[in-house]
Amino acid sequence: MQNDAANNGQENTIPSWLACPLCRGAVSQVEDGFYCSEHDLVFPVGEGILQMLPPAEREDAADFAAEYRQRREEQGWRPLSAEELAALPEAAPDGGIDSTGPPVTRAFGY
Repeated sequence: MQNDAANNGQENTIPSWLACPLCRGAVSQVEDGFYCSEHDLVFPVGEGILQMLPPAEREDAADFAAEYRQRREEQGWRPLSAEELAALPEAAPDGGIDSTGPPVTRAFGY
């Protein structure tokens, strides 16, 4: 596989600390993620998030996520529709809770 940055004529900007989680070897950027030549593995980028889990752990994480979604749906939670997502405000209205949230003592009624 070729380095995607080289294909675009751009300088490779992979952080020096980014390495294969299996062998700690260097990875190169490819179109769909980062590639470890030692293990012939691509670590994908999905929704802008680098997924550096080894293949066996990816399966475990996917199983956990599926079970988590099922249990949350059983509790009445559901994913928002595209229309509901579009209707959400871009930011909290004036007077809304700031990023730190309410004090813990107030949240628990003490």
